[in-house]
Amino acid sequence: MMSKIKVYDTTLRDGEQAPNNAMTLDNKIQGFYILDQLNFDYIDLGFPFASDLDYQFCKTIIEAPRQTPISMLARANVEDIKLTCNIMTSSIPDQIQLLLLGSEIHVEKKRRITIDEAVEETRKSVSLVKAMGVKDISAGLEDATRGSFEFQKRIIDVSINNGATTLVIADTVGFAMPEEMAERIRQIRDFVGPDISISVHCHNDLGLAVANTLACISTGADCIQTTLGGIGERAGNAAFEEVLAAFFYKKMKDKHIDVDVKKAYLACMRLSQLMNYNIPAHKPILGSNAFRTAAGIHMSGIVKDPDTYEYIKPEDFGRRREFIINRLSGRGAISFMLNQKGIEAEKIHIEQMYQKISSVMDEVVCLDEEALVAMYIELETNSMKSELRA
Repeated sequence: MMSKIKVYDTTLRDGEQAPNNAMTLDNKIQGFYILDQLNFDYIDLGFPFASDLDYQFCKTIIEAPRQTPISMLARANVEDIKLTCNIMTSSIPDQIQLLLLGSEIHVEKKRRITIDEAVEETRKSVSLVKAMGVKDISAGLEDATRGSFEFQKRIIDVSINNGATTLVIADTVGFAMPEEMAERIRQIRDFVGPDISISVHCHNDLGLAVANTLACISTGADCIQTTLGGIGERAGNAAFEEVLAAFFYKKMKDKHIDVDVKKAYLACMRLSQLMNYNIPAHKPILGSNAFRTAAGIHMSGIVKDPDTYEYIKPEDFGRRREFIINRLSGRGAISFMLNQKGIEAEKIHIEQMYQKISSVMDEVVCLDEEALVAMYIELETNSMKSELRA
């Protein structure tokens, strides 16, 4: 049987935390309903305790029609927990995620408390959330990849014994390599058994967030925390659309994610416009160059069969391949692109166009189909005028 990997989207919380990504209340609500169409298992609304705007956003979404369960975060203190739990409803199985300590570094240098105090804080916090009627309690171990397993076992044990149903193992600073991340998840799965959900939250400081997320799935994680476009603190988070593409093309053995790839691409683009952030041209799946080529050798192969230079197919994501002409493209690529527009160009014109494009030294000539056709028409018109004058 295929087992489902749950998706916890944190675009509106971790994604918004990145500089210049902050949103208005209206934009956050619009963003939620973009995400609500994707069949996620949770959408992270963030910290209602953080500001009046965040509180109003959480309260608005909780009381509004929606199809996706939400998760809200609370720090491990009474004020955070009570405020957060008090705005929940029981109509949908929503979740509270507690921000707990996952490394000795954070115990000693951030909180400046003892290990025993950290464990007791965990016990009190999880117990309070349970006492307030929340059934889906997530224990989020911050900076877990830099913490010792011995310390984490104490935090995990007291969390589960007091009502936690999910553990979040966060690579908060993008510290881990895939094998390290996978091994920690294996240790935790062996420790807690099959009945506790294990979620992973990976940051991209070493460019490994997607790789780390996929590695964890292979050793026992059953939930992934991602953002659309990989936006988030510093270098960002695991990009959902890239993880989804890996599932779609690699089949991931006996596991699956229940999200349509075309809907995912459209949602990413809508969110980028709503949040006004630029997508790098080379970004997998989303970037403007992801399905474009200017290399003549690649064009020649793709024309014969797209499989020659395309593994990820643009049409799977509702996109289309594009050829761009520059000095690296070659005569054959120019001829092909004109043929695509119904133009059977003479060799002399192809040569003239090639020479014009490749001989420019002080600027980069880069032409799409329309610009190439315009160049051809200009050359042909000038040629006809020369013939008439002769």
